[in-house]
Amino acid sequence: MTHSTYPEGLKCLQCRENKIFIDRSISALCFNEKLKKAIYAFKYHGKDHYGYFLSSFMSSKIRKEKRRKWLENVLIVPVPLSREKLKDRGYNQSEILSSHISKKLFLSKPISVIERHFSSKSQTALKRNERQKNIKGAFFVNKKIDIKKASILLVDDVLTTGATMNECARILKQNGAREVIGLTLASVPV
Repeated sequence: MTHSTYPEGLKCLQCRENKIFIDRSISALCFNEKLKKAIYAFKYHGKDHYGYFLSSFMSSKIRKEKRRKWLENVLIVPVPLSREKLKDRGYNQSEILSSHISKKLFLSKPISVIERHFSSKSQTALKRNERQKNIKGAFFVNKKIDIKKASILLVDDVLTTGATMNECARILKQNGAREVIGLTLASVPV
Protein backbone atom coordinates (compact mmCIF):
# COMPACT_ATOMS: atom_id res chain seq x y z
CA MET A 1 0.00 0.00 0.00
CA THR A 2 1.61 3.21 -1.10
CA HIS A 3 -1.52 5.32 -1.37
CA SER A 4 -0.26 6.43 -4.76
CA THR A 5 -2.15 8.34 -7.33
CA TYR A 6 -1.40 7.21 -10.83
CA PRO A 7 -1.46 9.42 -13.93
CA GLU A 8 -4.90 10.78 -14.79
CA GLY A 9 -5.96 10.54 -11.13
CA LEU A 10 -6.31 6.75 -11.05
CA LYS A 11 -5.66 5.04 -7.73
CA CYS A 12 -4.42 1.52 -7.09
CA LEU A 13 -7.12 -1.09 -6.56
CA GLN A 14 -6.69 -1.21 -2.79
CA CYS A 15 -6.90 2.58 -2.48
CA ARG A 16 -10.13 2.55 -4.50
CA GLU A 17 -11.71 -0.26 -2.45
CA ASN A 18 -10.71 0.82 1.07
CA LYS A 19 -10.45 3.99 3.08
CA ILE A 20 -6.77 4.72 3.45
CA PHE A 21 -5.68 6.52 6.61
CA ILE A 22 -1.94 6.42 6.06
CA ASP A 23 -0.70 9.51 4.23
CA ARG A 24 2.38 7.96 2.70
CA SER A 25 4.30 4.72 2.92
CA ILE A 26 8.06 4.31 2.59
CA SER A 27 9.76 0.91 2.30
CA ALA A 28 13.51 0.58 2.28
CA LEU A 29 13.71 -2.70 0.36
CA CYS A 30 11.65 -5.04 -1.75
CA PHE A 31 10.89 -8.32 0.02
CA ASN A 32 12.96 -11.24 -1.34
CA GLU A 33 14.11 -14.68 -0.11
CA LYS A 34 17.39 -13.52 1.49
CA LEU A 35 15.67 -10.67 3.29
CA LYS A 36 12.85 -13.01 4.33
CA LYS A 37 15.39 -15.27 6.08
CA ALA A 38 17.00 -12.33 7.90
CA ILE A 39 13.65 -10.94 9.03
CA TYR A 40 12.49 -14.39 10.12
CA ALA A 41 15.64 -14.86 12.23
CA PHE A 42 15.24 -11.34 13.64
CA LYS A 43 11.60 -11.90 14.62
CA TYR A 44 11.42 -15.56 15.60
CA HIS A 45 14.91 -16.82 16.47
CA GLY A 46 16.10 -14.31 19.05
CA LYS A 47 18.39 -12.44 16.66
CA ASP A 48 17.37 -9.05 18.03
CA HIS A 49 20.86 -7.73 17.26
CA TYR A 50 19.91 -7.96 13.55
CA GLY A 51 17.83 -4.85 14.19
CA TYR A 52 20.89 -2.61 14.08
CA PHE A 53 21.89 -3.81 10.62
CA LEU A 54 18.34 -3.94 9.21
CA SER A 55 17.49 -0.46 10.49
CA SER A 56 20.44 0.91 8.49
CA PHE A 57 18.50 0.33 5.27
CA MET A 58 15.52 2.21 6.70
CA SER A 59 17.62 5.13 7.96
CA SER A 60 19.39 5.35 4.62
CA LYS A 61 16.07 5.46 2.77
CA ILE A 62 14.87 8.33 4.98
CA ARG A 63 18.12 10.24 4.46
CA LYS A 64 17.50 10.10 0.71
CA GLU A 65 14.03 11.61 1.03
CA LYS A 66 13.75 14.89 -0.83
CA ARG A 67 11.20 16.32 1.61
CA ARG A 68 13.02 15.74 4.89
CA LYS A 69 11.62 18.82 6.63
CA TRP A 70 8.74 16.70 7.99
CA LEU A 71 11.28 14.85 10.17
CA GLU A 72 11.98 17.88 12.37
CA ASN A 73 9.04 17.35 14.73
CA VAL A 74 8.08 13.79 13.93
CA LEU A 75 7.09 11.29 16.61
CA ILE A 76 8.46 7.81 15.95
CA VAL A 77 5.88 5.18 16.85
CA PRO A 78 6.52 1.41 16.57
CA VAL A 79 3.67 -0.93 15.67
CA PRO A 80 2.94 -2.86 18.88
CA LEU A 81 2.86 -6.58 19.51
CA SER A 82 0.26 -8.27 21.67
CA ARG A 83 1.29 -9.10 25.25
CA GLU A 84 1.33 -12.80 24.36
CA LYS A 85 3.62 -12.37 21.35
CA LEU A 86 5.86 -10.00 23.28
CA LYS A 87 6.15 -12.53 26.10
CA ASP A 88 6.94 -15.37 23.68
CA ARG A 89 9.41 -13.40 21.59
CA GLY A 90 10.97 -11.33 24.36
CA TYR A 91 11.05 -8.13 22.29
CA ASN A 92 9.13 -6.16 19.70
CA GLN A 93 11.05 -6.01 16.42
CA SER A 94 9.36 -2.71 15.49
CA GLU A 95 10.55 -1.12 18.75
CA ILE A 96 14.11 -2.26 18.07
CA LEU A 97 14.04 -0.89 14.52
CA SER A 98 12.49 2.38 15.77
CA SER A 99 15.14 2.81 18.45
CA HIS A 100 18.02 2.36 16.03
CA ILE A 101 16.42 4.65 13.44
CA SER A 102 15.93 7.43 15.99
CA LYS A 103 19.60 7.22 17.01
CA LYS A 104 20.92 7.07 13.44
CA LEU A 105 18.82 10.04 12.34
CA PHE A 106 19.30 12.03 15.59
CA LEU A 107 15.56 12.10 16.27
CA SER A 108 13.67 11.90 19.55
CA LYS A 109 13.25 8.47 21.12
CA PRO A 110 10.34 6.35 19.88
CA ILE A 111 7.16 6.45 21.91
CA SER A 112 4.82 3.53 22.42
CA VAL A 113 1.61 5.45 21.93
CA ILE A 114 -0.27 2.53 20.34
CA GLU A 115 -1.20 -0.54 22.35
CA ARG A 116 -3.03 -3.74 21.45
CA HIS A 117 -6.41 -4.73 22.84
CA PHE A 118 -6.00 -8.38 21.89
CA SER A 119 -3.79 -10.82 20.06
CA SER A 120 -5.14 -11.34 16.58
CA LYS A 121 -4.57 -14.41 14.43
CA SER A 122 -1.25 -14.35 12.56
CA GLN A 123 -1.63 -12.31 9.39
CA THR A 124 0.90 -14.30 7.35
CA ALA A 125 -1.51 -16.88 5.85
CA LEU A 126 -4.47 -14.53 5.46
CA LYS A 127 -5.72 -12.85 2.28
CA ARG A 128 -6.05 -9.07 2.02
CA ASN A 129 -9.71 -8.78 3.12
CA GLU A 130 -9.17 -11.37 5.89
CA ARG A 131 -6.21 -9.34 7.20
CA GLN A 132 -8.31 -6.20 7.38
CA LYS A 133 -11.08 -7.97 9.32
CA ASN A 134 -8.55 -9.75 11.56
CA ILE A 135 -6.82 -6.53 12.65
CA LYS A 136 -9.91 -4.28 12.93
CA GLY A 137 -10.20 -2.87 16.45
CA ALA A 138 -6.98 -4.51 17.65
CA PHE A 139 -5.27 -1.23 18.62
CA PHE A 140 -5.89 1.73 20.88
CA VAL A 141 -4.01 4.92 21.67
CA ASN A 142 -2.56 5.56 25.13
CA LYS A 143 -4.49 8.71 26.13
CA LYS A 144 -1.68 9.82 28.46
CA ILE A 145 0.37 10.79 25.39
CA ASP A 146 -0.80 13.83 23.45
CA ILE A 147 -0.60 13.28 19.70
CA LYS A 148 -2.91 16.08 18.60
CA LYS A 149 -1.64 17.66 15.37
CA ALA A 150 1.43 15.39 15.49
CA SER A 151 3.30 14.13 12.48
CA ILE A 152 3.96 10.44 13.10
CA LEU A 153 6.47 8.05 11.57
CA LEU A 154 4.87 4.63 12.08
CA VAL A 155 7.51 1.87 11.99
CA ASP A 156 7.06 -1.82 11.20
CA ASP A 157 9.15 -4.56 9.61
CA VAL A 158 7.18 -5.69 6.53
CA LEU A 159 4.37 -4.12 4.55
CA THR A 160 2.30 -6.84 2.91
CA THR A 161 -1.26 -5.60 2.35
CA GLY A 162 -0.98 -2.56 4.60
CA ALA A 163 -3.86 -3.68 6.83
CA THR A 164 -1.90 -3.33 10.09
CA MET A 165 -0.36 0.02 9.16
CA ASN A 166 -3.70 1.38 7.98
CA GLU A 167 -5.50 0.30 11.16
CA CYS A 168 -2.79 1.92 13.29
CA ALA A 169 -3.01 5.10 11.20
CA ARG A 170 -6.80 5.10 11.59
CA ILE A 171 -6.67 5.15 15.38
CA LEU A 172 -3.81 7.66 15.42
CA LYS A 173 -5.82 10.06 13.29
CA GLN A 174 -8.96 9.39 15.32
CA ASN A 175 -6.95 10.64 18.29
CA GLY A 176 -5.76 13.81 16.58
CA ALA A 177 -2.62 12.95 14.61
CA ARG A 178 -2.23 15.31 11.66
CA GLU A 179 -0.18 13.03 9.44
CA VAL A 180 0.91 9.38 9.54
CA ILE A 181 3.80 8.20 7.39
CA GLY A 182 4.54 4.49 7.38
CA LEU A 183 8.13 3.26 7.32
CA THR A 184 8.93 -0.41 6.79
CA LEU A 185 12.08 -2.35 6.15
CA ALA A 186 10.49 -4.20 3.24
CA SER A 187 7.36 -4.32 1.18
CA VAL A 188 5.89 -7.21 -0.71
CA PRO A 189 5.21 -6.39 -4.38
CA VAL A 190 1.51 -5.82 -5.02
